[in-house]
Amino acid sequence: MEEIGKILPAVFKTQMRRAEPLWPCVVGKAIAGCTRPVAFSGGSLTMGCSCPSWTTQLRSMSDEIRDAINNFLGGAIVKKLSIRHVADLAPLGSAAENPAHRASREAEKLRL
Repeated sequence: MEEIGKILPAVFKTQMRRAEPLWPCVVGKAIAGCTRPVAFSGGSLTMGCSCPSWTTQLRSMSDEIRDAINNFLGGAIVKKLSIRHVADLAPLGSAAENPAHRASREAEKLRL
């Protein structure tokens, strides 16, 4: 997985100089806890999500998430947002810091 500053255009790289993690500032702490930008090409951003149920929910919110990202960037940089499940996606914080992520991972283990 690449850092978001390497994926999104140069306009976004200027924001990377901030001290706090950037992704939570863009999409919010709850969404950032189980997602990462994984690809960007031709105005299309692919966001990976560590939890299948969150993936489904976030897909229904993709227009809102895309608008939040573009609002942060200051222009319509992201034309299309795709969200896909990535089982081995590392969370921002530990599972102890993110109860929703921990609960979803425990549920996945029970299904296996």
